[in-house]
Amino acid sequence: MKKSVLKRYALLGAALFLFSCMPQVRRERLGVIPEQYKPSDKELVVTFMDVGQGDSTFIRLPNGKTALVDGSGTPGWSKMDYDPGRQTILPLLRDKNVSKLDYVLLTHPHADHVGGLVSVLKGIPVGTFFDPVLEHGEPEYEELLELVERKKIDYRDVGEGDLLEWDPSVKVLVMNPPRDFSYEDINDNSVVLKIEYKSVSFLLCGDAETEAESRMVHQYKEGLKSHILKIGHHGSRTSSSARFIDTVQPEVGVIMCGYRNLFKHPHPETLSRLSSRQIKVFRTDEDGHIEIRTDGSHFSTRTYR
Repeated sequence: MKKSVLKRYALLGAALFLFSCMPQVRRERLGVIPEQYKPSDKELVVTFMDVGQGDSTFIRLPNGKTALVDGSGTPGWSKMDYDPGRQTILPLLRDKNVSKLDYVLLTHPHADHVGGLVSVLKGIPVGTFFDPVLEHGEPEYEELLELVERKKIDYRDVGEGDLLEWDPSVKVLVMNPPRDFSYEDINDNSVVLKIEYKSVSFLLCGDAETEAESRMVHQYKEGLKSHILKIGHHGSRTSSSARFIDTVQPEVGVIMCGYRNLFKHPHPETLSRLSSRQIKVFRTDEDGHIEIRTDGSHFSTRTYR
């Protein structure tokens, strides 16, 4: 065989090898620009709220029920005079004509996820409260549990394998934390939710870091694939590993972090990993509230303040 032919085969083999090593891109992209999206009577609407350096996500289900995942907050040592529950979450819920939260879920009891929930539970009726029951919670966590008991709110523990019956048309699966052991780092014990409405899916990762991500990749493999990924731990370098992102294969990544926060989230490494995979990134510190609407076939993203 001529050397030129051998060379072509060698180059072809090298190209195929490199292609096989590249992250696989989702074949069908379901995100559309707002002008192309046609609102439906049966929509799933997920709003990632701009609550500073913390997480709080409001969900309106197709059946009209409402859910809140986390309530942001500020650590005591920060000495910030800001209550996201009273100053941001409740006003936004009023703007959306929400008079009751059917479900409130806490991913883990760190101050930047639990702090604002005290004001939320004081300010609006709540049907059911979901809790991963983790130790080492902040003082606000103890106050929150006392409030749940005093108000006689339905209390349920939550862990891996639970299917939350929020809407018959929406699958809400808990993928973390494990039921049979706890991670040393409380962030890795965050509740991770996969929310599927027909063809469109969301993966909300709380503050889960690489150890939890690695276990979920091994456990669920392609079951992690989701169109929208709420990036773990505010875009920290200790979350969003390359292997995890390549398994999820999101079209959109949402980073919830505060403007010029002390932790310098999101980390450049995380942003680089997302950019190199052509994932469209939205950030609450730059974009404000991030609202994603879907009819189950396509989704549209808009930002506002």
